[in-house]
Amino acid sequence: MTKSVDTDTSVDTPIERATLTKRLAELQKDHERMTHEIEKMEAHRQQGAQTLLVLSGAIQVLEELTTGRTTVTE
Repeated sequence: MTKSVDTDTSVDTPIERATLTKRLAELQKDHERMTHEIEKMEAHRQQGAQTLLVLSGAIQVLEELTTGRTTVTE
């Protein structure tokens, strides 16, 4: 995924500059891809949290109905 770069190397030659430019583009692409993945994961987390709230509410209502705290009609 990521590669280390020797920072003590001079960047005066075209080959080194081309290599660094290529690596920079790769890192920028990886960064963009990971940012997108984190956004998707956050949206999924929010949906999961909302589902948990709905389930908790349903559980609470059913627990109250089954323990007799609320009048149950048959």
